[in-house]
Amino acid sequence: MVDASHTTTGNKMTRNIYDPNELLKRIYDDHNKNYDLYLNNEEVYTALNSDNFEFVESAMQQLLNRIRVPKQFFDRCESELQDHILTDFLKNKSSEFLVRFTGTDDLSTHQARAILSNKYGVIDHISVFPNVLDALVNESFNITNVLESHQILFVQIDFPECSLVHEGDKYTAGLAVTNSETGHSAVWIEPVVRSNNMIFANRSRLPAEGVNCRLIHKGSFNTEQLRSMIQQCKDIAQVGVVQLLEAKNDMITTDHAMQYVSRLDGFSKKLADTVKAEWEQRQQISRLEVTRKILELAQELPVFQRLLVTQQASRVTNLFKDYQSKLNSIVNSNGQ
Repeated sequence: MVDASHTTTGNKMTRNIYDPNELLKRIYDDHNKNYDLYLNNEEVYTALNSDNFEFVESAMQQLLNRIRVPKQFFDRCESELQDHILTDFLKNKSSEFLVRFTGTDDLSTHQARAILSNKYGVIDHISVFPNVLDALVNESFNITNVLESHQILFVQIDFPECSLVHEGDKYTAGLAVTNSETGHSAVWIEPVVRSNNMIFANRSRLPAEGVNCRLIHKGSFNTEQLRSMIQQCKDIAQVGVVQLLEAKNDMITTDHAMQYVSRLDGFSKKLADTVKAEWEQRQQISRLEVTRKILELAQELPVFQRLLVTQQASRVTNLFKDYQSKLNSIVNSNGQ
């Protein structure tokens, strides 16, 4: 698979196709820079005050969550009060943490990327993504999107033979694989549909359909379960293509659409106001257009927040709802 040309915008990189071997090499190289230490309270306090260690923002958030101090409050405090808060917790209580570090290339500074419970079950990217690619060895697929931050790695995979073009828009069935090495997400293997470089997902709907897309970070990694999930995703995503086409003609009132937009977690009031201004002269709007507008505006959000909004955006289309009956209908109509 040939790596396509790419462009970089802000903190994200967009390509047409990613080389799987390049992705695996990057995961392997990053893995070799990472290490874990089990530290008690006193040792964490020492690391916080050392010039050789840097705690990324999300790791500090995890520590402050443990001591039940809002980060916004902590950031406003003078340095003396910050030290008092941390000293009170870390030097006067007895606990042990799993602290996940990344060493820089010259090993002069080490980033603490996560502060987790010492009972946290580690499932690293190097345990997930090679198994995903092995399970796809007999499939025709493309890796079409990779999003990465300290919190998460998201990889989107398309099945090019499961696509169609309708009124100039291309819809492609696929799956998304998500994992966090820093306690922000379980392993998710879920069906998605890609159209015009937008990702349509709705993992919250799938448990009601009897579909498990989640592997929690506890115990050993279940490779066989992962393989089964991947096979199921392909069928469900193809149903999703049909459902999005139906949502294109399913109209709702603009008031209903705005109520939905205003309740999105992670979608700022500024973005919601942008949508309201654009739709204020309209009486109705299609469910698909509502989702497209949310996904379009979410592109300017940080990776972790963008993926949070992406998961909510397609709910208004009823994506994957009653997928099994829809799949049976498609199979039966093709067999006639």
